[in-house]
Amino acid sequence: MRGSRLSCVLCALLSMFMVMPASVASAATDGSGGSGEVTIHYYDSAGWAKPFAYMYGDGVRSASWPGERMTDDGDGWYSVTVDAPHGLRVLFSDNGKSQHPGANQPGYEVNGEAWFVGSTRHDSMPEGMKVHFYDYANWGKVRLYYYSEAARGPTWPGEAMHADGDGWYTATIFGTQPARVLFNDGGSRQTPASGQEGHLVTAEAWCRNGVWTDTRPDGVLVMFHKPSGWGSPRIYYYTSDADTGPAWPGNAMKHMADGWYSYTITKYAKARVLFNDGGHQVPAKSAPGYEASGVCRWDGGDWSCGDPAIDGDDDGVPDVLGMMLGGDSDTDGDGLPDAFETIRTGTDPSRADSDGDGVADGDEDPDGDGLTNLNEREIGTDPMAADTDGDGLTDGEETTRTHTDPLKSDTDGDGVDDRREIQWGTDPLVPQETFDVTAPAEDVGQGDVDVSVSVNLPASQAATLDVRRYDNPSYFPDDMPGLIGDAYEFTVDGQVGSATLRFRFDESLLSDSSFDPAICWFDEKEQRLEELDTTVTGNEATATVSHFSKYVLVNRTTFHDSFSWEDVWGDEQFNAVQTVFVIDDSGSMWSNDRGKKRLSVARDLVGRFPGNTRTGVVRFADGATDLTGGLTDAQTAKNALADANFHDSGGTSMYLAVRQALNMFQGDDDATLRNIIVLSDGETADTRLHDSVVAEANKRKVKINAVGLGGGGPGSYFERWMKPLASQTGGESYLAQDADALDGIYENIGKLIDIETDSDGDGIPDWYEDHLVLFNGVSLKLDKNNPDTDGDGIPDGEEIDRLDYRYNADRTKVIVTGRLITNPTLVDSDGDGIADADEPDPTTDPMNPDTDGDGLTDGDEVRRNFDPTSPDPDGDGRRDDRELADDTSPYVYDKAWYEQFACFVVGALAGDFITDDDDPVTLAGQIIGGVIPTSDVRDAIANVKHGDYAFAVISAAGIVPAAGDAAKGAAKAGRFILRNIDDPAKAARLLAILEESCPSVVAKLGGSDGFVKAAASFSQTGHARLTKKEKQHLVKAVNKAGLAKHLVTSGRDLPIAATIDTGKNVWNERWLKRGDIIDEHLNGHSTGRGLGRTFPVADRLENRVLVSTKSLDLDARSYQTPGRLRSRLNKYVKDLEGFEDKYFNKVDGNGNKYMYWGKEKFTANKYDSKMLEVVFPDTAIGNDIAEALRAFQREHAGTGMQIVYKIAK
Repeated sequence: MRGSRLSCVLCALLSMFMVMPASVASAATDGSGGSGEVTIHYYDSAGWAKPFAYMYGDGVRSASWPGERMTDDGDGWYSVTVDAPHGLRVLFSDNGKSQHPGANQPGYEVNGEAWFVGSTRHDSMPEGMKVHFYDYANWGKVRLYYYSEAARGPTWPGEAMHADGDGWYTATIFGTQPARVLFNDGGSRQTPASGQEGHLVTAEAWCRNGVWTDTRPDGVLVMFHKPSGWGSPRIYYYTSDADTGPAWPGNAMKHMADGWYSYTITKYAKARVLFNDGGHQVPAKSAPGYEASGVCRWDGGDWSCGDPAIDGDDDGVPDVLGMMLGGDSDTDGDGLPDAFETIRTGTDPSRADSDGDGVADGDEDPDGDGLTNLNEREIGTDPMAADTDGDGLTDGEETTRTHTDPLKSDTDGDGVDDRREIQWGTDPLVPQETFDVTAPAEDVGQGDVDVSVSVNLPASQAATLDVRRYDNPSYFPDDMPGLIGDAYEFTVDGQVGSATLRFRFDESLLSDSSFDPAICWFDEKEQRLEELDTTVTGNEATATVSHFSKYVLVNRTTFHDSFSWEDVWGDEQFNAVQTVFVIDDSGSMWSNDRGKKRLSVARDLVGRFPGNTRTGVVRFADGATDLTGGLTDAQTAKNALADANFHDSGGTSMYLAVRQALNMFQGDDDATLRNIIVLSDGETADTRLHDSVVAEANKRKVKINAVGLGGGGPGSYFERWMKPLASQTGGESYLAQDADALDGIYENIGKLIDIETDSDGDGIPDWYEDHLVLFNGVSLKLDKNNPDTDGDGIPDGEEIDRLDYRYNADRTKVIVTGRLITNPTLVDSDGDGIADADEPDPTTDPMNPDTDGDGLTDGDEVRRNFDPTSPDPDGDGRRDDRELADDTSPYVYDKAWYEQFACFVVGALAGDFITDDDDPVTLAGQIIGGVIPTSDVRDAIANVKHGDYAFAVISAAGIVPAAGDAAKGAAKAGRFILRNIDDPAKAARLLAILEESCPSVVAKLGGSDGFVKAAASFSQTGHARLTKKEKQHLVKAVNKAGLAKHLVTSGRDLPIAATIDTGKNVWNERWLKRGDIIDEHLNGHSTGRGLGRTFPVADRLENRVLVSTKSLDLDARSYQTPGRLRSRLNKYVKDLEGFEDKYFNKVDGNGNKYMYWGKEKFTANKYDSKMLEVVFPDTAIGNDIAEALRAFQREHAGTGMQIVYKIAK
């Protein structure tokens, strides 16, 4: 409760206190209180005592002249409501005296709600410029004369100013801005003096004693605790003998509670004050008055001025608030003062047992910390918070067990809080310079391990030591092989010399003979798990480290088993495959392969080939036969490999068959893998052709893989002919001792083809697309025929950073793992609701669902327009998840809950004396200051639930201010909003509550010069520091005030081609889900109308136009600047323009590029042009955003890339 004036939540407090007794009815303000009702408004520039309206026409006529007395709406405006929608005329008069139109003139015609200024009718409240004047010399009445270079104003002495009731007068100038102004009393007194030029006014302004300001000048709030024996106190104030307030004995003070009285001085910002009751006086006679400024109080001879949050008796209730709410009185006798019950415990000060449970309020323990409310008041702790000092120990624990100070988080002041010292076993009452401790993890993971670290640190470092669970399922999913428990992150400020990590695991794991625990360091940059030198003692694994990072315990056996050592292959890459099987059908095959195994393994291999593979089959014995008629599709090749086509007879002419196979290959490009798989079981009769066949194979860029069946060894046919045939053409050779061994050989050949082939051109070989293993041992299955497996617009090869290779000692074997940028099998790798392709927009981490660690997922923050990269944007010490739970703004600094009341009460008691600058709570007090009785304010406060930042109880009260007070409140709110237009969250939070609790104030905002100007400026300022909810409230208020014309909206101000209705408010959904709903609505993927959800970049073909659909939430922070918005749109266009270059990696016989989609070829022949279809919400946007979108569309007109905008509702 100590500190400077507090900046608090305006909207909640304003709604809370804009109340008055329910018996006071508010006038209709929207012109439609019932069927056919019309409200007529009149501005009284003449200063009439009682404005009346006489109405007639179409069956309606006032009962008698002068008609009906009009309702005072404040600031010179009056209104009357009549049930007559058409053909109505009206005359205005001062209770039948002066009138206009003049006598015998027809009344002004009215067709709908109307505002009259003089004889000019307006269809909405006209904009004007307010001028305020303080009647310093006590004229009693004030008139305003104004003029400009372009026009003369009213005739002298000018128009009447309207008394605000506290010495201030207000008038509104319509149609003349800027203007020069003079004030007078209607007689001889005026300022500036006669003959002098009027003061130039360009915007709302205040004049007090010749000094002009653009905000209301400060006053002084004085509180006086009446001494025993005094009557009703009065206050006398002055600045000098010649400049005083009301004559002695001064003005009566207003009784607040328990002998406390208050008075607001509006004439001065600094003054001297004396108190008296006609018989007593302080200071004593002839002594100068007390110096007063700001908020001042007198109590038992003590005089002080200063902070409204001062808590002189240290009872947890600010003195200002305590005075108003009953001070030290204990009405119900429960031992708790009334003010303490109202503010600190939320109990009823008139009932000793508020909840009727048989336990007196003083003996209750609402926070469950083991201390009663009486205990907490005596100690000074918060009865509604179990841990007042926030050190992790309850107030009861600190008071009865640890004997630490519950009001200080670090009792001994050595920098380490009490909880940690208790947890570490050190003495929290004796300061230490160094700490040699074993610190456990702050949060417990999913069983299996207890984690701690043993380390010696100086106190300054020890205070920052932190061990907590590293919750990132992208890197450490539940199904990670060998994972024990969770990964943990160890952090400390600065460096550590040496520390011992301790992972205690479930003892039952030791019963598994294969269990081999190891602590691993997670090298996040390289995406590696590095095993540490781990010591296992019982069920605890330990490792010594010299730096802190992220560590995890794994079962080494299971973890290692998730990786496999593979043969080292070449690093050539191809995106198409041509293969010819050359198969021995000689007589010896009847004995060596009677079951025709050679054919079944070949058929299986054909089925595994990449989808675009062209295959041929050549059978040989004495001669060679092409069974497929050249290269063909997979099914034709399988048919050719049928057992019936092979007869097991004749001799062997292998080279002749290989030469025939060479003639079947097509093209000579380097992007196609051309290979022959030749199988034979013995000597061939045409070995003379060896050299020419090898030369021809190398010329045609054909690799020959040779498979021998039986009969190996030195000098055998396999060693002399088949191995050289393979090695001299870049192929591999294999020897099967019998036909059953062919399975493994053909499996290996298939792997070789896959490793050397990248069918979809995404940079990842086909084999790894089928068998990709990550650093954590988790396997991913990609689509080797689709370069973008998950269809998120990012090719698989760009989601996998690279393949990492770990070789054995002689480099004949290798383990290959993929390094993730994002997960190529998931559109949203981290599951936060934002597609990987979109995460760079809000600059979030696509592999971390909560980039800023504030307890809210990135997707949830983006959906609400919170900042997903900052846990506490407003720096008030309350993370975004807390702000969301409390319904407060992440962009408005919030003080402690009951501190806000101190600010409010100062404003409520002081009225308008304090400048309504950047302190919204004090402004709320100003607005309520003269509206309701003090007792009603007390009742309102008593009903508020402790810690309820939204003040929901008051929202349901249904009590509204009188019309005139509503207009004044709207004027003050409008000025505040205008001053804070560059920080609109304050205004939005105010308006959010006003919409529900004080609609009459919102309705009057259209008459506030400040709000009108703020509405006009809203489209010129950025909306980035507004949550979506706050922006909606602000826009709603502008519309309700009749100022929608000032807003720039996407639906009205952009060239919108169509509006679609998805059947729900998709813009309240997470980013990814919203996109899916809109995508399905426009493209119909589930019905087959679209290209499919995982089709890259584009979404549908429509009238030979290739269409890509994107949705952009123009309320999101990412799109509040034209540069970032254009960058996103340019990326979409670039992706669509480069679609063919990125994804069409096949070429047909006619030279046309294409890609495979399923089993179909997708070529550019299917479309003539392209369209980027962008879908927005219908929302308010900035002028610069609107112009950027219009310009973007113009720039692409006639380019073959059509830009179309649509609205989704």
